[in-house]
Amino acid sequence: MEKIITKETIISEIPEINPAAIDVLWNYGMGCIHCVLANSETLEQAAAEHGIDVDVLVKELNEAKAE
Repeated sequence: MEKIITKETIISEIPEINPAAIDVLWNYGMGCIHCVLANSETLEQAAAEHGIDVDVLVKELNEAKAE
């Protein structure tokens, strides 16, 4: 079964699920992948910290494709 990114996904798991999603995070100004909280913070928590709509972000992260 294919894994998807959700609000509850831990930031450090995102590259394993969809490596292309890293570019989406960067486009939002989220350097979260390199943050010390990446191993414990959820995507929902990080989005709230950055003032980003987590539902829109989740959709874009899952739709991201490698170019």
